Amino acid sequence: MQDFDLIIGADVLYESQSFDDLFCTVVFLMSQNPLSKFVTAYQNRSPERTFDHLTLKWNLSCKVLDASQFLPDKMVQGKAIISFLNCRNS
Repeated sequence: MQDFDLIIGADVLYESQSFDDLFCTVVFLMSQNPLSKFVTAYQNRSPERTFDHLTLKWNLSCKVLDASQFLPDKMVQGKAIISFLNCRNS
């Protein structure tokens, strides 16, 4: 596998039952390069559909940015966030 620094997830957090599989895959990929980061956008539609518990389960740290801080209002519908995930030990 070639070196990479960034994993970009576009439209990958839709079905909450698949979140765990996604995080498993991301952790596997990041284990190949511990300095890599996973970046994804997510619109929180329900308090039951968070992935906070998965960051703990998979030992990831998460930096969340409110998309409305840097995108024009017309591009942000609801509470959209951008998440940067990386391994806690890096």
